[in-house]
Amino acid sequence: MPAITGIIIAGGRASRLGQSKPLLRVGGKLMLARIAEALEKVCREIVLVVRSDQDDAVADTGLALRMHVVADNFNDVGPFGGIEAGLRATTTEFAFVTGADHPFVSHALIFALGELSDGYDAVVPEIGGLLQPLQALYRTTLMDEIKSALQADQRSPMNFLRTLIEANRALVYPEESAREISPELRAFVDVDSPDDLKRARAMFLHSWD
Repeated sequence: MPAITGIIIAGGRASRLGQSKPLLRVGGKLMLARIAEALEKVCREIVLVVRSDQDDAVADTGLALRMHVVADNFNDVGPFGGIEAGLRATTTEFAFVTGADHPFVSHALIFALGELSDGYDAVVPEIGGLLQPLQALYRTTLMDEIKSALQADQRSPMNFLRTLIEANRALVYPEESAREISPELRAFVDVDSPDDLKRARAMFLHSWD
């Protein structure tokens, strides 16, 4: 398996929650710390991407967790800008990208994607018929193509990945394979609303899949 960096995209404004999502507690730990624990099991380093104007404690918390903290070069264009900044700060051949609102990141999923990466520029799960760009593996050399796409005002990582898939440069990791690792697909749960947060906290009262 290639050397992998973990990239956490943490520059969202959390308008629906009204507070910084990475600093919320889920299962008794900060969500950012819980994600870091999963990444550290398989990743050589962790890069945390924040907005250049971010004024919460996320960057400081990332530094305390021994992450390499960088600023998004394309503020307010969504997670695609964060992916570009993270890849640019990465020193390994591949990087696994996740959002800072995914409390159930699976180190087993990262390992599985890495095992399939030979000959591809990306390996991306597809869940419910939708690609999952924030639970995907990217070759670091994609950073310039992503930058060019952003400069052309193309902001969708899903569209970018579809283009790679059509060119046989990216591999789709099917839902049935993901369920073998995480039967309830917890690895793909994100926290966008108060109801999501309540459900995520409730999941920790039940057995881990």
